[in-house]
This record gives sequence, structure tokens and C-alpha cells, in this order.
Amino acid sequence: MLAEKKNLTACMAIGAFFVFLFGIVVVWKVVSDPNIPFLYSEQGAKWIRFREPTSLKARSPQTRVTTFRTRFMVDTVPGHTVLNFRAMKLAEVRVDGRLLYTSGPSYAHEWKHVYHTNLSPGLSPGAHELSISVQNTNGHPALLAYSIPLRLYTGEEWEASVDGETWSAALPVDEREPLSLARSFQRADKALMGNLSLFIPIFVGILVINMLFARSPAFRWRYCQFIPTAGTVRWILLSLWVILSLNNVGKIPLDVGMDIDGHMKYIRHIVTHARIPLATEGWQMFQPPLFYVLSAAVYKIFFTLLTPETLDRIMRVIPLVCGGLQIELCYRTVRYIYPERNDLQIAGVLLGGLLPMNIYISQFAGNEPLAGCLSGAVVLITVRILSAHSTPSMFDLLALGLCLGCAILTKVSSLLLVVPVVIFLSLHIAFKNESQARGMARAVKALGFVFGMVIVVSGWYFIRNWIEVGQVIIGGWESSRNIVWWQDPGFRTPHHFFTFGETLFYPVYSAVVGFWDGLYSTLWVDGYLSAYNRPPWNYGFMLSGVWLSLLTTGAIMLGILSVLITPERQRWQGLLFSVFCVGIYFFAILYLYLSVPVLSVAKATYAIGVTPCLAVLCASGFEILTKNAYVGAFAYGVFACWAFASYAAYFVI
Repeated sequence: MLAEKKNLTACMAIGAFFVFLFGIVVVWKVVSDPNIPFLYSEQGAKWIRFREPTSLKARSPQTRVTTFRTRFMVDTVPGHTVLNFRAMKLAEVRVDGRLLYTSGPSYAHEWKHVYHTNLSPGLSPGAHELSISVQNTNGHPALLAYSIPLRLYTGEEWEASVDGETWSAALPVDEREPLSLARSFQRADKALMGNLSLFIPIFVGILVINMLFARSPAFRWRYCQFIPTAGTVRWILLSLWVILSLNNVGKIPLDVGMDIDGHMKYIRHIVTHARIPLATEGWQMFQPPLFYVLSAAVYKIFFTLLTPETLDRIMRVIPLVCGGLQIELCYRTVRYIYPERNDLQIAGVLLGGLLPMNIYISQFAGNEPLAGCLSGAVVLITVRILSAHSTPSMFDLLALGLCLGCAILTKVSSLLLVVPVVIFLSLHIAFKNESQARGMARAVKALGFVFGMVIVVSGWYFIRNWIEVGQVIIGGWESSRNIVWWQDPGFRTPHHFFTFGETLFYPVYSAVVGFWDGLYSTLWVDGYLSAYNRPPWNYGFMLSGVWLSLLTTGAIMLGILSVLITPERQRWQGLLFSVFCVGIYFFAILYLYLSVPVLSVAKATYAIGVTPCLAVLCASGFEILTKNAYVGAFAYGVFACWAFASYAAYFVI
């Protein structure tokens, strides 16, 4: 066992080293790649753009031109006055209306380089006007410029115009106009205060009960039979999920849901044409087909029996079932990690069963809940294998391959699970054999069974893509689809990664502020309001959850730290696997956020497939919090308030 732990520690160290190298490569690519519009200030100059409200909708293809200008005085003309600038992406420089520089077409691919032009030939003592026109396609024209001899630096004092006639103060790219939609909701802290009359009794009740159980042996002995088991809590949550689903399915408007129109067109295309569409045939038709084929089958069965409106509502059944199954997946996963800790199992199943992103995303037609459910099954099977003292059976390997293949055939992001499955499955099998060569041979054989099944289940779809479209994997933003669009902000800045807090007061569309606000607001509340259509949630409870979720966030982070800092042999593999899965999804979302600079990619729902991992890590955090009776009682009291708010927020009245 000691040798196994040493091997795991060594592998962890090697993994950390490669993560570090990967981070260096990513930073270099972000700074140098012209296809990643990452804007950072330099030499005291700021990137600026035209001042206009943030648009929440996808924009049609367009070429934009913005002219920036500033006025300055020259007392004595310097011998060599250099203007340094970066423009996103083509630029013309004029002094007093005279053209001094124009960028060629190739500059659009070299815009991250600093360009220099000498202003001295056009200068004389007196007042002058410097104007720079910037052209960008499918994005905001932006400019950074400075001339140290003239003490010129782009910033708020510059003016910007899109027509050359109407001028306004330029807007630094790190700033934005306040969103009127976000401000139309009650502030989250005030929503919490408004619901204290409900939360305080829940908090005090759970706090007192936990303190009595912790400090009074007589009370614990007398009333311990009333403590529900994790299995009972699981059934209660499943019953509450059924009640919520039956209540909501007929009350939520049909136009609510992320890209709902695109998902429904995909389903109707299969029903009408009896074939899977190509990625170029519609907005959401780049998605793998499993969810849409299953939905089309259900649609076809009831086609002649129900009205079109009722059929559209029936399309919500599969997502609702998948959302409910996450409760079972979380319960079983946490039980494998903590088989003897009923309290931690309850914490894990409550977190997974009432996770807001799972609740709200499951209320509408879309492939995310099915992909999350199948990915969660992959996590469960892998954790079960890692928790066993023997090598996995053929049934486990084939079940793992089947679930992984179906998950990939539902949403391509499920491919992210391939890396942790390969690493942890290989190490687990290899360490179960005394002979290293024999262990590796068995690991390769096991992986062959798993990925043989994956290829059988999903390989045909990607081969079809390659034959028909010329690409194996196609994203919704790929230009090869001939569906060109863009969305604010159109760029990223360091400010997007070094700020957090907007979501604690105005979580709706707080993703416009930065990466962390986007993740937090979509994990713990419906931060995108189900893609612009304002569903009939109970917003007082939803907004209260923003603050109550600080505890669950802290528990998850504490769980991650405890796994990395103080590994425990008995359940370390399962916990470390959970950390790895959450980490790989996090970095994938981070990279997507950088490379696709649109508002709608800063969302936690991309990681819904690792909900069981979040449940496990939350339980791990509570294991530490509950070591102190007072801290544990307080934590469980807040956690109970969070659970109540999460359910009440999405139960449509």
C-alpha cells in the first residue's frame, strides 16, 4: 500500500508539472495568437472602444468602423515623435486630416504586434488633432495608442465616433454601461434580508438539533432513530423532483430555454426528414444527435394524439428525467467515497440533488441534461471501480464504455472525461498487479474494451462529420458551418479574470463583468435567465441563494484543498479523480472563454456532467467543517437554508 501511495503521489507531482507547462503554453498562446482577442494595457495607455450599451443578443455578421480622436499642443517639434499603437484590427492614422499610416490587409492577422509611425513630419508648433480609424469585422473596433514624447495615451479623455459627426467620450474596454435588465431585479443582498423571516427559523432549528446531537449523549441516544438515512433523503429528493416537474412542465412558457428554438428545429427536422441533419443546416445542428433522436422518437409517437403545444411540452420530459437521475448518481457516488458516513452522504446528495444549475437547465428541451446524466454515470462507474479492491469486471468496463460513448454522442464536451478515465483506470489496474509489466498489459486491455465500446457507439457520427463536412468535431462558432455570428463583448481583458463580486448583488447577466461572476451566477442561480426570456422563477428565493451559496462554494473549495494537501489512502483515488474531473472541465471552460469572446460561454452548465464530483467534494469539505461541533452546526444550518431556497426558487407558483 505504501508503494502504491508513493506511486500515486509521484503521478500527482508529474501531473502538476504538466499542468504548469500547459499553463505556460496557454498564456503564450493567449498573448500571441491573433485569433484570441485578449487586450491588455501597456505604457499607461488603455484599450478603448465606442461607448454603447451591451447587447445580450447574438449579432449578425458586420464590419464596423470607429474613429478615435484627441487634441494636443506642440511647443517644440521633437526630432522623432513615434506613435505606438495596436488596433483591433485595421487602422488609419491621420494628423490634422492628413493620412500618415494605413494598415494593409495582412495586418488583420498581425494586429497584436505594436506598430510605430513617426508623427514629426506632420507636426508644427501649435494645436493638432490626432485621429485613428479602426475597422473590425464581427467585433468592436478597439484601439490602444501612446506617444511618450507628446504625452498621449488612449483613455477616457479620447473621443469616439461611428459616423464622423457625433462624438462621445471613448469607453475603456474594462468598463461597461450598467445593464438595465440586471438592475430591474431586486439586489441579491436585499432579497436575502427580505426572506430572513423564513430562513432564521430553519437555521436556528438545524443549529439547535446539531448542537444537541453533538453535545448531549442522552439526546442523541433518545432521538437518533429519527435521523433519516442518506437513502431516505435520496427518495425524498426524488419525490420532490417529481412534484416540481409535474408542476412546472405546464407553467413555463415554451419560448424559455437556452437556444430553445434551435433545439426544437433539430427535433422537428429528424421527425420530418427521417435523417440527422448536417452541422451546416441549422443553429444547433452541430450538436451530436442522441438527445434529438430520442426526442424525435417520443415526438413521433404522440404526433397524431396531441396538439403542437402539448408536444413541445412533452419534449421536456427527457431533460426532467435526466435531472432527477442526477440525484441517484450523486447519492451512489458519495456512498462509494464515504460508505460509513451517513451525514456526509446526506450533504452530498443534497448538494447534487438541489444544485440550481441542474434544476433550471432540466426544465427545457436541450441536450445538456442528457449529456450531464450520462457523464455522471461515467463518473459513478469510475468511482466504483476505483473504490474496489479488485480489478474491474468485464461488465464494469463495457458499461463504462457504453455510458461514455452515449455521453459523447449527446454532447462533444463529454470527451473531456476521456483523459481522467484513461489516467485513473490505468493506474488503478496497474497497481493491482505485482508485476508492473503485467499490470500495464491488463490496463491496456481494459482500456481497449472501454474505448472499443466508445468507438462502436459514437465513432460513426464523427466519421460522418469528416466525410460530409471535412471536420471531425464541429463547434457552434466554427466558420465552416457558414453560420456567422458574434456577441458582446468580442474581446477579453485581464480585468475579466481579476474581478468578482457583481454576482453577489446583481447576478443576472453578471457574466458581462467577468469570468468568475459568470461561473458563479450560472452555477448557483439562473444567471442567463434561461437565455433572455425571463422564466417565472421565484426571484426572491433565487437571489437569496446567491449569498447562501457562499457556504457550499467554500465547502467544495475546502474539499479540493483537503484532497490535494492531506490525501487519505482509503478514498484518495475517488476524491482525486473528482478533483481532476472538475479541474479539467474548469480549464476547458476557461480556454473556451478566452478563445470564443462571447457573453454566453461563461457558464457553469457546461460542467453539469461532473455534478457527482461536486457532490463528493462538497461532502469532503463538510467532513472538515464538522470536526468542530459549533462550526458544523452553523454550516448545516446555513446549508439547510440554501437547500430550501434552491428548491423554492424554481418551483413555479
